[in-house]
Amino acid sequence: MIRTRFAALVTVLLAAPVVAAPPRDMPFVSLTSKSAKQFNAALNAARMGDAVRAIALCRAALKESPRAAPIWATLAGLLSEQGYAADAVAASRKAVALEPKDPAFLANLSDFLLRAGESDAAEKTARRALAINPKSDTALSALVSCYLTTRRDADAIPLLMRLQTVRGGQDRAVAQNLIAAQLRVGDRNGALATAQKFATFTPADPEAMLAVVDLATQAGNVAVAEKYIARLAKIAPKSPLPAYYRGRLALTETGKPPVARLATAESALRKAVSLAPKEAMFRVELGVVLITQAGNLTGAAQGAKLSAARTQLTAALMQENHNREARRALAVVAEGEKNWVDAAAQY
Repeated sequence: MIRTRFAALVTVLLAAPVVAAPPRDMPFVSLTSKSAKQFNAALNAARMGDAVRAIALCRAALKESPRAAPIWATLAGLLSEQGYAADAVAASRKAVALEPKDPAFLANLSDFLLRAGESDAAEKTARRALAINPKSDTALSALVSCYLTTRRDADAIPLLMRLQTVRGGQDRAVAQNLIAAQLRVGDRNGALATAQKFATFTPADPEAMLAVVDLATQAGNVAVAEKYIARLAKIAPKSPLPAYYRGRLALTETGKPPVARLATAESALRKAVSLAPKEAMFRVELGVVLITQAGNLTGAAQGAKLSAARTQLTAALMQENHNREARRALAVVAEGEKNWVDAAAQY
């Protein structure tokens, strides 16, 4: 059951819509005058959004011309759109049986099989389609989904790259799935490269810039992170995220003295908090930086930093009372203040 649900989710993310019309270069074989009129009426009904009428007209046309593969293929698409997974598979199998070497019919069948939970059959059918047409979007989507549902990330990665190329490099769902798969196999550099490539195709997309910033920050790639933080700030000048990531990035700059790193991080995180005072995550990060600074101080200076940290962490808990990171950090503050009762209350 879990595997089937995951398969359905991945299919929704990746699959290109299956058009309820035959391929333009597909000849209208085995059609009588009556069935041709019925089929055209079905296509018009489908375009108007009347799926029930379109299905009925397709069935009527098939009584006249039972060997018309395009009508079976169209009927399969209509049935799938209405949620009749098993019926869609049956109709699609009819189309493939009549035209076994048509890559579009094979690709659509693989998609319908996947939606029906038949991942093994979907995988075999998708392979057949790709052997005929290596650039089939639908077949690539189905095969990738089969791999992802069975956690075969290493096999899915090259296909996701092909699929992204087929879609012009600008498909967010494909990029996100590719990055996730690369991270799962431990290829952080590959994930960062994928995010950068997607950002190149979508230069005005703040989410694309943010993905690069996040991955570069995690990897400690200061040059790339700074470059895309600047782009993000230009695209979204009122966003607190550039300041937040500048703060996080400052903590990774091992070439600078610890005191300088912490001071830069504090300044950037304070700006993020000022831009988004209700964002608990920013306040928690700032609180942790202040606690770290306090550890390098003594006396009144240490007390001032701990007090500032308490202010930030308490404000974070006002927004998210069950924030564990804020609670743990507040316990550290209380321990630094030798307030043991308060420290125990936070755990």
